[in-house]
Amino acid sequence: MTNLNELIEDLKVSDLAGDPWGVALLRLFDVAQELHFHRASPCPDHWDYTPGLGVPDPCDDLQDADDATLVEFGNLLDRVVIATERLGYSY
Repeated sequence: MTNLNELIEDLKVSDLAGDPWGVALLRLFDVAQELHFHRASPCPDHWDYTPGLGVPDPCDDLQDADDATLVEFGNLLDRVVIATERLGYSY
């Protein structure tokens, strides 16, 4: 079972330093889509996630995490998105 620390370590390996807002937003969408489409679990309202019409492919690195871990990781990503927007990293 994938835990939160493993998801965070994977995030650090990505291009977080080069594009922190874009990477965090992309991963937040990945988490939301995993919960919504592949597990039929609700996403927290404060993520402002609205699913599209198509069903995306599942992300291999998220499939072994339980729902609570995904929500916790998504909440972390949501905070990163908000913080980087305030710092002017959004585009």
